[in-house]
Amino acid sequence: MKAILGLLLLLVCDPLSAQDELTFTLEVSNLRNEDGSVLVSVFRDQRGFKAGDPVETIRIPKRGKLKNGRLTSEISLPAGTYGLALVDDEDDNGDMDYNWLGMPKEGFGFSDYYLSGLSRPVFSDFSFELKAGKKVVETKFRYL
Repeated sequence: MKAILGLLLLLVCDPLSAQDELTFTLEVSNLRNEDGSVLVSVFRDQRGFKAGDPVETIRIPKRGKLKNGRLTSEISLPAGTYGLALVDDEDDNGDMDYNWLGMPKEGFGFSDYYLSGLSRPVFSDFSFELKAGKKVVETKFRYL
């Protein structure tokens, strides 16, 4: 009886574990080298993106996986709305590096959105819906 109550309590307290995860393909292009990793910050809304508080961060090592500046990876998340902000963490320190002017020294990109200007996008610019079916999310990296 205690085991059943414990299992029910676990399911009620952790609703995400009870949800089925869906897998999508992340295709990253325009990477300039195999050094380091690609950091994928997963956001659920504008508030989390503005605060720099992702619900999850995924590290994808690049060494031996790049083909003509392209990297492909499979990612699994529960169904819902997401936005991905990516960094080409070339020195593998876990952070975006900036020069003395505050400009990014490493590449960056967003899910299904290419940032052509210098202002930061809003969540709705790069958000997507993850639901049943095949999903491909493309990100083209930009270096300043």
